Amino acid sequence: MTFSLRPYQQEALDAIISYADKGVKRQLVVLPTGAGKTVIFSHLPLIKKDSLPMLVLAHRAELLDQARNKIMASNPELSVEIEQAERKAGHCDVVVASVAT
Repeated sequence: MTFSLRPYQQEALDAIISYADKGVKRQLVVLPTGAGKTVIFSHLPLIKKDSLPMLVLAHRAELLDQARNKIMASNPELSVEIEQAERKAGHCDVVVASVAT
């Protein structure tokens, strides 16, 4: 299941691709709470295959699970693991980790 993108979310993805094409390898997308950052980065592996491996950071446990679930819903073929406290990620496509970890 892929989530539909809002126009500003598609614009963010387009900007990511544009800057990547210019050689910018590490990028940061900043949006307000509720703007759909999780939806945006869950689409990245669909449109940019070399975006893997990927690291997603969040500051709350429920956001780690939310990110993992949305990434897996959009990309069921990817291995997505969480690194937090006793939860340890192994070799995988996407690591979703707590900031403190």
